[in-house]
Amino acid sequence: MLEDNKKPTMNSRRVLLLLIIYFVIFLKFVPEIAKKITLMLNPYATIMSIPVLVVLYLMVTAASIYIARTVWKPSVEKFRSEPKKYIRMIVYAIVLILVVNFGLSIIISFVTQTDTSQNQQIIETNSLISPFYTFFYTCLIAPVLEETIFRGGIYTFVKEKMGVSAALVISSIFFGLIHVSSSLFNGNINDFVYLILYAGIGLILGYAYERSDTIIVSVGIHAGNNLFSFIMMMI
Repeated sequence: MLEDNKKPTMNSRRVLLLLIIYFVIFLKFVPEIAKKITLMLNPYATIMSIPVLVVLYLMVTAASIYIARTVWKPSVEKFRSEPKKYIRMIVYAIVLILVVNFGLSIIISFVTQTDTSQNQQIIETNSLISPFYTFFYTCLIAPVLEETIFRGGIYTFVKEKMGVSAALVISSIFFGLIHVSSSLFNGNINDFVYLILYAGIGLILGYAYERSDTIIVSVGIHAGNNLFSFIMMMI
Protein backbone atom coordinates (compact mmCIF):
# COMPACT_ATOMS: atom_id res chain seq x y z
CA MET A 1 0.00 0.00 0.00
CA LEU A 2 1.10 3.58 -0.61
CA GLU A 3 1.66 5.84 2.33
CA ASP A 4 -1.17 8.28 3.07
CA ASN A 5 0.73 11.22 1.61
CA LYS A 6 1.06 9.29 -1.65
CA LYS A 7 -2.60 8.41 -2.02
CA PRO A 8 -4.72 10.18 -4.69
CA THR A 9 -6.04 13.50 -3.36
CA MET A 10 -8.25 16.25 -4.76
CA ASN A 11 -9.01 19.70 -3.37
CA SER A 12 -11.91 22.01 -4.25
CA ARG A 13 -9.84 24.28 -6.49
CA ARG A 14 -8.60 21.41 -8.64
CA VAL A 15 -12.00 19.76 -8.96
CA LEU A 16 -13.54 23.10 -9.97
CA LEU A 17 -10.90 23.54 -12.67
CA LEU A 18 -11.55 20.01 -13.91
CA LEU A 19 -15.29 20.68 -14.14
CA ILE A 20 -14.64 23.90 -16.06
CA ILE A 21 -12.28 22.10 -18.44
CA TYR A 22 -14.80 19.35 -19.14
CA PHE A 23 -18.19 21.06 -19.17
CA VAL A 24 -17.14 24.45 -20.56
CA ILE A 25 -13.96 24.04 -22.57
CA PHE A 26 -14.24 20.43 -23.79
CA LEU A 27 -17.98 20.20 -24.43
CA LYS A 28 -18.64 23.82 -25.47
CA PHE A 29 -15.56 25.68 -26.68
CA VAL A 30 -13.52 22.93 -28.37
CA PRO A 31 -16.18 22.14 -31.04
CA GLU A 32 -16.60 25.88 -31.74
CA ILE A 33 -12.86 26.47 -31.97
CA ALA A 34 -12.40 23.41 -34.17
CA LYS A 35 -15.17 24.62 -36.48
CA LYS A 36 -13.59 28.09 -36.85
CA ILE A 37 -10.09 26.72 -37.46
CA THR A 38 -11.46 24.25 -40.01
CA LEU A 39 -13.21 27.04 -41.94
CA MET A 40 -10.03 29.14 -41.82
CA LEU A 41 -8.12 26.25 -43.38
CA ASN A 42 -10.88 25.38 -45.85
CA PRO A 43 -13.80 27.80 -46.30
CA TYR A 44 -15.73 25.11 -48.18
CA ALA A 45 -15.39 22.41 -45.51
CA THR A 46 -18.64 20.71 -44.48
CA ILE A 47 -17.29 18.73 -41.51
CA MET A 48 -14.77 19.66 -38.84
CA SER A 49 -11.13 18.82 -39.48
CA ILE A 50 -10.19 15.58 -37.71
CA PRO A 51 -6.53 16.63 -37.17
CA VAL A 52 -7.70 19.89 -35.56
CA LEU A 53 -10.05 18.03 -33.23
CA VAL A 54 -7.31 15.53 -32.35
CA VAL A 55 -4.88 18.28 -31.38
CA LEU A 56 -7.47 20.19 -29.34
CA TYR A 57 -8.66 17.04 -27.54
CA LEU A 58 -5.07 16.08 -26.70
CA MET A 59 -4.42 19.56 -25.30
CA VAL A 60 -7.54 19.47 -23.09
CA THR A 61 -6.79 15.94 -21.89
CA ALA A 62 -3.19 16.83 -21.07
CA ALA A 63 -4.38 19.89 -19.13
CA SER A 64 -6.83 17.77 -17.11
CA ILE A 65 -4.12 15.25 -16.24
CA TYR A 66 -1.84 18.07 -15.12
CA ILE A 67 -4.53 19.57 -12.89
CA ALA A 68 -5.28 16.13 -11.47
CA ARG A 69 -1.59 15.25 -11.02
CA THR A 70 -2.25 14.66 -7.32
CA VAL A 71 -4.32 11.69 -8.50
CA TRP A 72 -2.30 10.60 -11.51
CA LYS A 73 1.19 10.61 -9.98
CA PRO A 74 0.46 8.23 -7.07
CA SER A 75 -1.77 6.16 -9.37
CA VAL A 76 1.05 5.58 -11.87
CA GLU A 77 3.47 4.72 -9.05
CA LYS A 78 1.06 2.18 -7.57
CA PHE A 79 0.25 0.59 -10.92
CA ARG A 80 3.95 0.14 -11.61
CA SER A 81 4.40 -1.64 -8.28
CA GLU A 82 2.10 -4.57 -9.23
CA PRO A 83 1.13 -4.28 -12.92
CA LYS A 84 0.01 -7.92 -13.33
CA LYS A 85 -2.37 -7.63 -10.38
CA TYR A 86 -4.02 -4.50 -11.77
CA ILE A 87 -4.18 -5.84 -15.32
CA ARG A 88 -6.13 -8.84 -13.97
CA MET A 89 -8.50 -6.46 -12.21
CA ILE A 90 -9.01 -4.59 -15.46
CA VAL A 91 -9.81 -7.76 -17.41
CA TYR A 92 -12.25 -9.09 -14.78
CA ALA A 93 -14.04 -5.73 -14.55
CA ILE A 94 -14.37 -5.43 -18.34
CA VAL A 95 -16.05 -8.84 -18.43
CA LEU A 96 -18.37 -7.78 -15.59
CA ILE A 97 -19.33 -4.55 -17.38
CA LEU A 98 -20.03 -6.41 -20.63
CA VAL A 99 -22.31 -8.87 -18.81
CA VAL A 100 -24.13 -6.11 -16.89
CA ASN A 101 -24.36 -3.98 -20.05
CA PHE A 102 -25.84 -6.87 -22.02
CA GLY A 103 -28.43 -7.67 -19.37
CA LEU A 104 -29.51 -4.10 -18.73
CA SER A 105 -29.60 -3.30 -22.45
CA ILE A 106 -32.11 -6.10 -23.05
CA ILE A 107 -34.34 -4.88 -20.21
CA ILE A 108 -34.10 -1.22 -21.24
CA SER A 109 -34.74 -2.01 -24.92
CA PHE A 110 -37.86 -3.93 -23.93
CA VAL A 111 -39.10 -1.01 -21.82
CA THR A 112 -38.28 1.80 -24.29
CA GLN A 113 -38.79 -0.16 -27.53
CA THR A 114 -35.46 1.22 -28.78
CA ASP A 115 -32.27 -0.62 -29.73
CA THR A 116 -29.80 1.83 -28.24
CA SER A 117 -29.40 5.25 -26.63
CA GLN A 118 -28.98 8.47 -28.59
CA ASN A 119 -25.43 8.72 -27.23
CA GLN A 120 -24.60 5.33 -28.79
CA GLN A 121 -26.34 6.27 -32.04
CA ILE A 122 -24.11 9.35 -32.35
CA ILE A 123 -21.01 7.21 -31.82
CA GLU A 124 -22.17 4.69 -34.43
CA THR A 125 -22.83 7.49 -36.93
CA ASN A 126 -19.36 8.94 -36.32
CA SER A 127 -17.83 5.50 -36.83
CA LEU A 128 -19.25 5.45 -40.37
CA ILE A 129 -17.88 8.92 -41.12
CA SER A 130 -14.43 8.41 -39.60
CA PRO A 131 -13.43 5.13 -37.92
CA PHE A 132 -10.09 6.66 -36.88
CA TYR A 133 -11.75 9.59 -35.12
CA THR A 134 -14.25 7.30 -33.40
CA PHE A 135 -11.46 5.03 -32.16
CA PHE A 136 -9.34 7.97 -31.04
CA TYR A 137 -12.21 9.61 -29.17
CA THR A 138 -13.97 6.61 -27.62
CA CYS A 139 -10.97 4.41 -26.83
CA LEU A 140 -8.33 7.00 -25.91
CA ILE A 141 -9.63 10.48 -25.13
CA ALA A 142 -12.96 9.62 -23.46
CA PRO A 143 -11.54 7.01 -21.04
CA VAL A 144 -8.65 9.20 -19.90
CA LEU A 145 -10.57 12.48 -19.72
CA GLU A 146 -13.79 11.10 -18.23
CA GLU A 147 -11.97 9.02 -15.61
CA THR A 148 -9.87 12.04 -14.69
CA ILE A 149 -13.02 14.12 -14.21
CA PHE A 150 -15.48 11.65 -12.69
CA ARG A 151 -13.23 9.32 -10.70
CA GLY A 152 -10.07 11.38 -10.25
CA GLY A 153 -11.93 14.63 -9.61
CA ILE A 154 -15.49 14.14 -8.38
CA TYR A 155 -15.09 10.72 -6.73
CA THR A 156 -11.84 11.52 -4.94
CA PHE A 157 -13.09 14.90 -3.72
CA VAL A 158 -16.48 13.63 -2.49
CA LYS A 159 -14.85 10.62 -0.83
CA GLU A 160 -12.59 12.89 1.23
CA LYS A 161 -15.58 14.97 2.31
CA MET A 162 -18.46 12.47 2.58
CA GLY A 163 -17.07 8.95 2.37
CA VAL A 164 -16.96 6.12 -0.15
CA SER A 165 -20.71 5.45 -0.49
CA ALA A 166 -21.57 9.07 -1.27
CA ALA A 167 -18.65 9.29 -3.68
CA LEU A 168 -19.79 6.18 -5.57
CA VAL A 169 -23.39 7.40 -5.87
CA ILE A 170 -22.65 11.03 -6.78
CA SER A 171 -19.86 10.33 -9.29
CA SER A 172 -21.91 7.57 -10.94
CA ILE A 173 -25.00 9.77 -11.29
CA PHE A 174 -22.90 12.56 -12.84
CA PHE A 175 -21.30 10.01 -15.17
CA GLY A 176 -24.71 8.67 -16.17
CA LEU A 177 -26.24 12.10 -16.70
CA ILE A 178 -23.50 13.29 -19.02
CA HIS A 179 -24.13 10.28 -21.27
CA VAL A 180 -27.87 10.95 -21.58
CA SER A 181 -27.73 14.76 -21.49
CA SER A 182 -27.92 15.19 -25.28
CA SER A 183 -31.10 13.10 -25.35
CA LEU A 184 -32.72 15.07 -22.54
CA PHE A 185 -31.82 18.42 -24.10
CA ASN A 186 -33.42 17.23 -27.35
CA GLY A 187 -36.60 16.28 -25.51
CA ASN A 188 -36.05 12.52 -25.78
CA ILE A 189 -37.27 11.68 -22.28
CA ASN A 190 -37.37 7.94 -23.03
CA ASP A 191 -33.57 7.89 -23.07
CA PHE A 192 -33.56 8.91 -19.40
CA VAL A 193 -33.90 5.22 -18.55
CA TYR A 194 -30.40 4.70 -19.99
CA LEU A 195 -29.18 6.63 -16.96
CA ILE A 196 -29.47 3.29 -15.13
CA LEU A 197 -27.10 1.66 -17.61
CA TYR A 198 -24.47 4.39 -17.63
CA ALA A 199 -24.67 5.00 -13.89
CA GLY A 200 -24.26 1.26 -13.39
CA ILE A 201 -21.08 1.34 -15.45
CA GLY A 202 -19.99 4.35 -13.39
CA LEU A 203 -20.52 2.36 -10.18
CA ILE A 204 -18.28 -0.44 -11.43
CA LEU A 205 -15.61 2.04 -12.51
CA GLY A 206 -15.81 3.83 -9.17
CA TYR A 207 -15.62 0.59 -7.20
CA ALA A 208 -12.62 -0.55 -9.25
CA TYR A 209 -10.91 2.79 -8.60
CA GLU A 210 -11.62 2.48 -4.88
CA ARG A 211 -10.39 -1.10 -4.63
CA SER A 212 -7.24 -0.52 -6.67
CA ASP A 213 -6.50 3.01 -5.45
CA THR A 214 -5.14 3.83 -8.91
CA ILE A 215 -6.94 5.64 -11.70
CA ILE A 216 -4.99 3.58 -14.24
CA VAL A 217 -7.32 0.66 -13.48
CA SER A 218 -10.55 2.59 -14.11
CA VAL A 219 -9.07 4.12 -17.27
CA GLY A 220 -8.08 0.64 -18.48
CA ILE A 221 -11.56 -0.75 -17.77
CA HIS A 222 -13.24 2.21 -19.48
CA ALA A 223 -10.95 1.94 -22.52
CA GLY A 224 -11.38 -1.83 -22.75
CA ASN A 225 -15.17 -1.59 -22.62
CA ASN A 226 -15.21 1.12 -25.28
CA LEU A 227 -12.75 -0.83 -27.44
CA PHE A 228 -15.02 -3.87 -27.36
CA SER A 229 -17.98 -1.70 -28.42
CA PHE A 230 -15.90 -0.13 -31.20
CA ILE A 231 -14.86 -3.53 -32.54
CA MET A 232 -18.47 -4.72 -32.53
CA MET A 233 -19.50 -1.62 -34.50
CA MET A 234 -16.79 -2.27 -37.10
CA ILE A 235 -17.68 -5.92 -37.65
